[in-house]
Amino acid sequence: MNEEEPESPLTRAALIMLLGGGFVGVSHGNWVGRGGATSQALLAGGCLLIAGAVLATLRALYRHWKDRDG
Repeated sequence: MNEEEPESPLTRAALIMLLGGGFVGVSHGNWVGRGGATSQALLAGGCLLIAGAVLATLRALYRHWKDRDG
């Protein structure tokens, strides 16, 4: 495994979650038309970013626990 600390991937995942949350928030705000194509694209993109960040977090934690036990 590489020499990267487990905090680095978790920090990146947290930043991506914040970005995804921002996209979801903007999609529900008054800055873009509700129900429009832009709003739906921001909502879908934000949800995909959040889901990807959750998977990356679980993956990093699993690797950390696996390396610690083994």
